[in-house]
Amino acid sequence: MMARLLLALVLGALLNSQVYGALAKEGLYWVQGSTQTVIESVSVTEPTRVRLAYSQIAIGGGPVNGSAILARGVDTYSAVALGAAGNYVDLPAGEYSLLAYADLGLEPVAELLLNLQTDTGNVLYNESLSARKILFEEDSDSVTVQQPFVVDNGQSQVEFRYTGFEQFDVADLFADIAFPVVLISDSDEAIVATFPLTSHSMSDAVTLPVGTYSLTIAAALPDVGASGFFWQLQVGEQRYGDKVNLKADNVTNPPEVIALGETDDFAKAQYLLESVWLLGAGNAAYGVTLEQGDNWFTLSPENEHVLPATLEGSYQMYISHPGGENAGVGIKIKRRDDGITQFSTCLPVGNVRLIGEFQVNSPEVVSIYSDDLEFVNSVESVRYAVTDGAYGISSQVVYGDSQIDVPIPTPGTYCLLGQAIVVNNGNALLRSRVVSGSSLLGEGYLNAGEGLVLIQNLEVARGTYRLALADHSFPEAASAVAIGLYGEENRYRKYYPNGLIGMAGSGDLTLAAGTYQLAYLVLTDAEESALLGYALESVEDSSSDPQPDRNANGGGDGGGGSGGAFNLFFLAFLLGMRIARVS
Repeated sequence: MMARLLLALVLGALLNSQVYGALAKEGLYWVQGSTQTVIESVSVTEPTRVRLAYSQIAIGGGPVNGSAILARGVDTYSAVALGAAGNYVDLPAGEYSLLAYADLGLEPVAELLLNLQTDTGNVLYNESLSARKILFEEDSDSVTVQQPFVVDNGQSQVEFRYTGFEQFDVADLFADIAFPVVLISDSDEAIVATFPLTSHSMSDAVTLPVGTYSLTIAAALPDVGASGFFWQLQVGEQRYGDKVNLKADNVTNPPEVIALGETDDFAKAQYLLESVWLLGAGNAAYGVTLEQGDNWFTLSPENEHVLPATLEGSYQMYISHPGGENAGVGIKIKRRDDGITQFSTCLPVGNVRLIGEFQVNSPEVVSIYSDDLEFVNSVESVRYAVTDGAYGISSQVVYGDSQIDVPIPTPGTYCLLGQAIVVNNGNALLRSRVVSGSSLLGEGYLNAGEGLVLIQNLEVARGTYRLALADHSFPEAASAVAIGLYGEENRYRKYYPNGLIGMAGSGDLTLAAGTYQLAYLVLTDAEESALLGYALESVEDSSSDPQPDRNANGGGDGGGGSGGAFNLFFLAFLLGMRIARVS
């Protein structure tokens, strides 16, 4: 069986909740840090006894650390360390979340096996997992990046792609650097291929037989200023890559390049590319670049961020800016012959946040309402910006609960961005609504401060409930957490500034019927991951149909819980995204 690569992304995800009783819900919230993690859903249709096992397959490397967990809501059903098998535990019918992580330490690669099976031998999950580590070394004048990889399917083409920051230099932002040295070595450390770099954007490929290899990139640091590059390595269906920042010691706010991903597919035609800079102090130095192989189109101060171009197919998008900026960037691509928009997007930079989108069908003035949810602190002030990618307007500063009017000159889809300042440098959350007359055009959330925040809607019937929150300490407990439940008539919030070991409950909450917003705030140390769960239980249901005992320690075998379904979807609202630092 081909090994699956563990996730090595930085994201937040909710293992989504569903109604498991007439008046109750539960869910899991996973914050992905630097740990390589696999997340799966496992379902049983009837009460079942299962055992979880997590082991390392010997491939010549040393032992690594890790653990696996089977959980739902606030309950841990089984948790085992890498190299161990748990006891058999009883699962009620339903869906569960199975997570496993690996901490490679000094090892570059590890092959692992994750197994979940019943006491009758029925295999619910059995997959080999492959963990790979980017090794990064830096000294006073250079950096070295190493990426292990395996060719396991006969002769395979290995393609390397390099894109230097100088390619995006629209205002003399980046230092000139020597091209990095790029090579591939085998398991005996013999060099089997080199990729001589001759331009700031190029790719090359070699064919390699089955074996274990390592890509090495060695780059000199600039004496003055800053620069960097993107690299990608594709081996069959496996894809690796990263961004490397290079800067001199005295650089505190280096210029930035942000990769935005791909545009839509364009039919061959003449288009007009436009961009706008909002909320920031100025727009003289930023650039937007579309790249497709050797075809490059750049919106820059020289063309006033408006450029006609012939496009065909999809393009990679990049934004470059001086660094240390707090702004919003809009991008629009429309056909030149009829002006119909073919693509538009917007990007928050720094502590500006994307709140959401709304549609306007005719020129009008819309109102933006701010509702301070006081989670965990109060908002001191906020500024908004609205853009369709080309047109944009930034508001004045408003304070607390407020209303501000914004003119919209043409029909279309608009982004709402915001920048909030929080009292006492804490954490705060606003609900922002865009209203036209009596019609709600859109709403979203804006927060300020550190940490990851997620908002989820819950439909609740009138009654008395208890809200429980658990930190599963997987891999470690979060350094601080908060939970809030917000409705039209009821609000509950609780902050745990020193983190939460095990589970905590709200006591009885009398809730009116309606839609509530469940809010999480999670702060973790450095780049640690975290797993939290919640359960909203009806007191009437729990008194007539007692729930199994909770596992307050968030680990080990046993636990309990009740139904529910968990489906992975990506973070709905993200603040302070942690990118693995390479400089």
